[in-house]
Amino acid sequence: MVFTPQKEKTKKQKLLKLAEIAFHLVLIILIPVIYLEITTGFDKYVLPDFITYVYMYWMLYLIIVPILYSLFKKHKKYKRFQRTKKS
Repeated sequence: MVFTPQKEKTKKQKLLKLAEIAFHLVLIILIPVIYLEITTGFDKYVLPDFITYVYMYWMLYLIIVPILYSLFKKHKKYKRFQRTKKS
């Protein structure tokens, strides 16, 4: 198998990946916390009624995000290694 070194990533690509991770952390953590703060004020007697909505939000997130990534992310097709015939 032929060794191909990894291409160096530019600073812009690294920054975009970091921004993407930060965006997902906001979607996973910050939005449910804000929702629970507004609706319940983290009252321990009211919180169990609204935590199920957060679980449903996370479930939808886990279903929708991979679908969106498969639609919009550009992936390079896998090229199968082929041996050349020696004459």
